[in-house]
Amino acid sequence: MKRTKIALLPTLPPQQTLTQRVTKALGYISLGIIVYIVMIVVAFEFMAGCGEKTYHSNGTWETNSCLFIPYTPSKGTWR
Repeated sequence: MKRTKIALLPTLPPQQTLTQRVTKALGYISLGIIVYIVMIVVAFEFMAGCGEKTYHSNGTWETNSCLFIPYTPSKGTWR
């Protein structure tokens, strides 16, 4: 009778230390907060109409100013 060979289970990689896990968690949290702030700034600028043209009845237009982005509004005529 032939004996079946038993394969050993792969060993688990060594666990990270508490300091490494906390540092990794704080890094992910920081990255998430930065991405969130950027998305909020973009949303506010979009809602404020940053750079969008506003046409007036006297034949002129003017671009809207921005909240956070440094932008110089410009003016012109369309008639």
